[in-house]
Amino acid sequence: MLNKLLESFARESLVIPYESPERMRIKTSFQALQSRAKEYFSPEDFEGIESFGSWNRNTILPRSYDPDSDLDVMMVFKRGSYWNSGSEAARARV
Repeated sequence: MLNKLLESFARESLVIPYESPERMRIKTSFQALQSRAKEYFSPEDFEGIESFGSWNRNTILPRSYDPDSDLDVMMVFKRGSYWNSGSEAARARV
């Protein structure tokens, strides 16, 4: 009985529901970041942005439970000018 209650609580309260305003804001922000990065970086150098972690696993905690909850993103660059200039040049550009 307790296990079922805990599982239900975790599924319904400890993750951000799919249709919640919080999830929609995160999704909108991530899409804006992707769009702006594609405009900012040249296609010869920039591959894209990928998300990973709790967002992809659908285990992201709402800010009400974890104020430091975040979306993990990775910017993927092609081997080109940033690669040849070193990681500092890429970090400076970002």
